[in-house]
Amino acid sequence: MSAPSPLPLSSPSTQESIIEVELNGTLFTNLLAGLYSVVYLGTLFICWTGKSAQRRRFIIFIITLLYMAYLLNFVDQWYSFKIFIANGVSTGRVTSITGSSTLISNISSFLLSSLADTLLIWRCFRVWDDSLRIILLPLSLLVVEVGVYLSIIIKASVEHLNPSRPQARILDNLIAAGMFTTFACTLTTTILIIYKIYPITHREKGQRNTAQRCKHILIILTESAALYSFAALAWAIASIIPLDNTRVTSLLAAQNYTGDLFSCVAGMAPTIMVARVTLSATYNTVIHPSTLIEFQAPSISSKGIHSDEGDRVVSPHDIEKGVWD
Repeated sequence: MSAPSPLPLSSPSTQESIIEVELNGTLFTNLLAGLYSVVYLGTLFICWTGKSAQRRRFIIFIITLLYMAYLLNFVDQWYSFKIFIANGVSTGRVTSITGSSTLISNISSFLLSSLADTLLIWRCFRVWDDSLRIILLPLSLLVVEVGVYLSIIIKASVEHLNPSRPQARILDNLIAAGMFTTFACTLTTTILIIYKIYPITHREKGQRNTAQRCKHILIILTESAALYSFAALAWAIASIIPLDNTRVTSLLAAQNYTGDLFSCVAGMAPTIMVARVTLSATYNTVIHPSTLIEFQAPSISSKGIHSDEGDRVVSPHDIEKGVWD
């Protein structure tokens, strides 16, 4: 959602178009909220009824925080739409969304993106055998991301949640900067994970089940990160384009829809990934029991595989540990 500012209205037809945009945006949010709720509850059921539920407590805690942050945004959307309609009835014209509502929406987006990126960086950290040096760049991008969002909250508060048009434009640019940073952080972390996992699919060619399982986990991680990155990039592009009288309706629709989509995807993409990995592990346990023997063979210990030179090489067990721990 863009920063609050007086909307550049010029005619009753423009006002009707903006009302239609807000109504369609609310319906779109309701659809996403219902879909996310089904995904979240289904994932909880899969995790708690599967094996090693105790091992997944941290992941369950994170996806629950993501869902609660999205619910905060969803409730705020309902309330802001109610105020939007009430103000239109009382004043006879369309007014901008209240500053407090926009602030809550931005805080929710901040929590969602920060939690999602933190979870992805944690997976990268575990897959790379707890190497802080490897995750320095993603951590730096995460710090920048948090700093940008904090500056948005502070600046909006200094403006008493009612900034002027120029100040609102600055806030929109900061939102875009935060989304571009999120995109860079997610892309960098995903590349690091792929770089670590991909070689094992070739090293384990003699053990087909192991190689297939590693490829499947790699695909799941990549698809989840790609969906999240695309949503962040789309919102960043929409936010950086300024509103004007000639295209206010289309740009407002783009900002609202991409913002709503990002809020949902930031929470739902990691949740879907958790469910898919859990189902994949259950399937391999039932259908391919020999895979468990391969994972626990003496040559593949919990410390990983060692090459002839003594260097540690990531093992399939490390990959699963990186996804879950």
